[in-house]
Amino acid sequence: TRERIVAAAERLIADPDGPPILLTNIAREAGIRLTNLYLYFPDFEELLLVVLKRVMETAESAYLDMLRTRWPDEDLGQHCTTFLWAHYRFWRTHARLLHMRNRVADTDVRLLEYRQEATQPLLDLLVFQMASDGGDLAAPRMMATVVLTGFERVATVVTAPHFRQSVARSEGEDPDLVTSGLID
Repeated sequence: TRERIVAAAERLIADPDGPPILLTNIAREAGIRLTNLYLYFPDFEELLLVVLKRVMETAESAYLDMLRTRWPDEDLGQHCTTFLWAHYRFWRTHARLLHMRNRVADTDVRLLEYRQEATQPLLDLLVFQMASDGGDLAAPRMMATVVLTGFERVATVVTAPHFRQSVARSEGEDPDLVTSGLID
C-alpha cells in the first residue's frame, strides 16, 4: 500500500497539467481511502520527501557525474554548456516536483534540510571545478554558491507553469507557438 501511494503521487506530480497535488487526489489515484494514506504518511510533506528523494537519486546520471572529472580550460565553454543543458533538462522533467519542493521548503524544515543536503554534492562538485590549486576553497565556494544560485533561479523561472504564456504575451505571440532554445 505504501508503494501504491508513492507511485500514485509520482504519477500525479509527473503530469504538469494534472490535478492539484492534494492528499485526497493521491489517495484516489492510489485507490485507497484518505484515512489509510495517513497510516503511511502523517502529512503531505512526508510523502513529498519520499518522492523527492527518489527523483534526486537520478540527478547523478542526469548531470552530477559530468562534474566529477575536472574540465580542461580549453574545453571549459563546451563543458559548461553541456552541464547547464543537462541540469535544465532535469529541471524541466521534474519541474512540478521541484517547484513544490521550493515552495514547501519555505515553511517546512524537513524539506529545507533535505534541499540543502541534496544540493551539497552539486555545490561541492562546482567547487572542485573552480578550485585549481586545492588550496583555500573560500573563494571557489563563494563563486560556486553564486553560480548555483543563478542557474537554479533560471531553471526555476523558465520551468514555471506560466512562463511560456508570459513570454508569448510580452512578444505578442501565440503561447502555443512560442519556442526558443531556452524553453524547448
